[in-house]
Amino acid sequence: MTSLPGSSACDRATLGYYVDPVSHTSLLCPDNGVCYGDLQLPRPEKGAWVDRRSLDTVADVYPCTRQTCAGTSTNPSNASCWTKVDYLNTTRCHSDELQCRDGSYGPLCGSCREGYIYSSTNQVCNTCQDAGVFAAVVLGAGAVLIVAPFLALFWGLCTLPQWLQRCWLVGVARNLDSGTLRIIVSTYTIVESISWNINIVLPHPFDSMVKLFSVLSLDFLSPECLASSSNAYSSVYVWSLVPIALATANAFAFWGRRWFSKSEAEAANLAQQHVYAFLLGSFLVIPASTRRQFAALNCQELRADAVYLREDTSIDCLSASHEIFSRVDAVFIALFMSVPLVWVWLLWCRRDLLVASSSLSEEAKAATLQVQHLSFLFHPYRSECYYFEAIFMLQRVWFIGMIPVLTTNSSRRAALGVFFAVCAMLFVRETEPFHLRANNLLTYVAQHTILVTYLTALVIDSDASKGIDPFVLGVILVATNSVVLILAVYLAAQRHWRELAEYKARQWCQALSPHEFRTLVSEVMGEALAFNDAGKDDEHERSGGPAVSRRAWKVFRQMLIHPSDLHVIKRLGSGAFGDVFQCSLNGQPVAVKQMRTVNEVQMRRFRADILLTSELRHPNIVSCVGACWSPSLVALVLEFIPKGSLDALLREPGLRWGEPLLRLATEIARGMVYLHECEYFDEVAGEMKTCVIHRNLKVCARICFHFLFEGIRYYRHRACSVLLLSLLL
Repeated sequence: MTSLPGSSACDRATLGYYVDPVSHTSLLCPDNGVCYGDLQLPRPEKGAWVDRRSLDTVADVYPCTRQTCAGTSTNPSNASCWTKVDYLNTTRCHSDELQCRDGSYGPLCGSCREGYIYSSTNQVCNTCQDAGVFAAVVLGAGAVLIVAPFLALFWGLCTLPQWLQRCWLVGVARNLDSGTLRIIVSTYTIVESISWNINIVLPHPFDSMVKLFSVLSLDFLSPECLASSSNAYSSVYVWSLVPIALATANAFAFWGRRWFSKSEAEAANLAQQHVYAFLLGSFLVIPASTRRQFAALNCQELRADAVYLREDTSIDCLSASHEIFSRVDAVFIALFMSVPLVWVWLLWCRRDLLVASSSLSEEAKAATLQVQHLSFLFHPYRSECYYFEAIFMLQRVWFIGMIPVLTTNSSRRAALGVFFAVCAMLFVRETEPFHLRANNLLTYVAQHTILVTYLTALVIDSDASKGIDPFVLGVILVATNSVVLILAVYLAAQRHWRELAEYKARQWCQALSPHEFRTLVSEVMGEALAFNDAGKDDEHERSGGPAVSRRAWKVFRQMLIHPSDLHVIKRLGSGAFGDVFQCSLNGQPVAVKQMRTVNEVQMRRFRADILLTSELRHPNIVSCVGACWSPSLVALVLEFIPKGSLDALLREPGLRWGEPLLRLATEIARGMVYLHECEYFDEVAGEMKTCVIHRNLKVCARICFHFLFEGIRYYRHRACSVLLLSLLL
């Protein structure tokens, strides 16, 4: 042996070198290894593994695909195990004990011992006892906090009080519709799989957030612990056969319950329940099952004669047993992947009914009943996008299970993830498959979240992030992935706030149907404008109804206010003909006098009051701001003057004629003078007339002031003298 560079003597090596036991030459330390020189052979760093089965492979240091490789570079107690003398001594220096964490063993420390189970979230082997406790806690919490309250409310065992129903948190939870929940589950299930797919360690604190996402991927259930000896094969069998058994039990339960059903309606209801249970279960289970099925085909080559299953390195991919298992696994994959295709086929056969059910006709109601048992698949989507649930399911399976099988290079996997995320983002932007625009926006943002996460994973895997603090990357990823949840909560809160506004508006709802109301308005208001339920105005032609002058038509058009523009603040009181509310109109306070009874006589009075009061403008006369006539509200909108009522003022002690009674009487007189001198248009005579009261003071006063002054004491006024006018009349 000769002294070479890196040698301190003919049989020794310096720091950073090692003496090859076969060629007896000094060589540079391999990648992922640490060499202490002297007679020490290369040791693996943390996250690396070396094959100790032969002296020919001492320099074969491989990066591990899990976080189960402990490394031995910093442990001086086992120094003798890394010399030529004890290197192959498996009794004193066992390879698994030297290099693997607790619970793991085998090449690349890629297998879990009996009583342990691999967690793709933590990428370590956890004890089945810990996994069972965690599963029990999650299932118990979910049953207590979610399932039990939902079933209690669904079966009518309890009802929430009104104040709790209007609570912000309860309102948001109620308005998280099924489309929103599916987007959240799909997005975070894909994000949770990125760490395993690309074989990277996600930066803190994002790694903690991903652990929470593992609940959505059902990783916490750990059914593999039910098997006596768990490996990748048993995992595939459990995750494939258990769902099949549950689906079969669901089918038998349906036929058993249907046998005892007493009517066709009850049988249809049972079918809807069991089909919904199957569809919901397949929505949750198919991605988790296919992930393990595809992982059982993902092999990793160390050498030409050493090819192991990445999911479980105790399995040799070159063995005959693995070839047989691959065929069985392919059958499972075909079976589970056929489920979304069956969805599409079932919906395609009923596509005419799906399109018909999206309308509002009587035929639509019948069509809806015929496809109601499949509503889980198409309910959130537009009628022409009925098949999109299957597309989104295939998207999840593609990201979670298929990308790792396409290539063994982690950077290529990350690049494929980025490419497919861009394609999905463009696809949902162009199609907008959901009924609600809010869900279309949410799913578009969700695709951006997946794209950013894959891009960050690509940066981490390619070592382009060496100059960036990992904590900063973790915070960025947490913020990016939180956008989906925050946006979903915000959109649900908006729907809740709209419900509250509608709830307040329903306080003055009329009992007339839209058709009955339109008929009544057409007879009384003639060609005036009326609002329909969609919030758009329609112009009635002159066919039918009373003749309306162009002047009256212009007044009606100017005075018309849509009920949605009025926001109820509080109820002030009630009179003989309706309730009085304080409302807000474009930010300004107004008083709304609702017509409680809607008939032809009241509508003609209402019409006359609009035409007359629209022309009254005086400081001592309450102004008419506008009027509403729609299926939900018939009312006059009046000026709101927030002072005490006249009735309360006159009852106060110490009032003298000097002040304020004399001033009140003076202002009342001014209002009377204005009424006697003002001109108004008499629609019956078709001409302008002077003096509102004229010769028939009592009748005219009742027509003019019925809505303005009947029960006016419930308004709170700026000038109390205005109210005294009504008392004098």
